[in-house]
Amino acid sequence: LAKMWAHMIIELACNPLIPLDYEVYARELRRYLEEWADLYDPSQEKSKKLNSLLMDMEKKASVLTPYLAGEKELGGHISEENIQKANRFLIRIERDFTDPEGIPKRKWYKHLVFGARFTYDDLLFPALTEAAEEGNMEGVKQSLLLLENSVIKATSKLGQIADALNIR
Repeated sequence: LAKMWAHMIIELACNPLIPLDYEVYARELRRYLEEWADLYDPSQEKSKKLNSLLMDMEKKASVLTPYLAGEKELGGHISEENIQKANRFLIRIERDFTDPEGIPKRKWYKHLVFGARFTYDDLLFPALTEAAEEGNMEGVKQSLLLLENSVIKATSKLGQIADALNIR
């Protein structure tokens, strides 16, 4: 185990970019949304826009994936400042999926994608799922809007990363 951790640390230290895979992340979010829609939105009328935004995010991230995974080299003309800027954006993307106000009825939960039930069972899209379970259509609408805005922000940051790294 120590060898494995050492190899991971060395690999992270040697990569100029933090290897966060937002292409897979967007794909997984779409899968979570499909599971939610199967239960609460069979016509996918409510979740259609979010699904479309997640597809855009996945597409934008797919351009970056080979560079983040180390499969392609960054051009030598990229400044250290732009690499640091890209890494800051990579870290901030996850923060885009939080709500500083917290989810309804449990203000201490800030994450819009991952949460837990009172029983500590995992709960995907906690605010959205709990609103749907309660039949609170206004809560569903508000939760979807927060998620849509989060995806828009994350997708924008992916574009800013591509610009900083001069990736087309």
